[in-house]
Amino acid sequence: MEYNIQLILFVSMFLAISCQKEAVVGRYHFFKDYKVNWIGAVETCNRNKLSIVSIETPEKQKDLEHAGDQAPEGPYWIGGSNLSSKKEFVWLPSGEPFRYTNWHPMQPGNGGNCVIYSNFPSSIPVGHWFAYDCDAPFNAFICEENH
Repeated sequence: MEYNIQLILFVSMFLAISCQKEAVVGRYHFFKDYKVNWIGAVETCNRNKLSIVSIETPEKQKDLEHAGDQAPEGPYWIGGSNLSSKKEFVWLPSGEPFRYTNWHPMQPGNGGNCVIYSNFPSSIPVGHWFAYDCDAPFNAFICEENH
């Protein structure tokens, strides 16, 4: 009987860990396996009393890259878009234009109006940004705790 209880507890703990859809590293919340477009990512952050991440400075970029070392690989939606003007990229929720950027070479190009963050240590340099179609359903996005 005691063995069965231990086995049940072990399996329960394993399932709880393996089913997590969110990795919290410091103030950053890496959401995975949600399959949402950019607006869906923004709304999910808001529903969780968080904001979609904005990267306004090189220091914050480095901080996020360090946090990403402990998060699953993947492209992540972040809070940049040019939906309001189609020309100038701005950050949500502030609406501030990009003063700092970390675009991948040849970006932003004509790839889309929303920004994804690369977290693929094995191939693409970590932390590069790509303009992408806002309606594309990605599996991941990054939120941050409100100040």
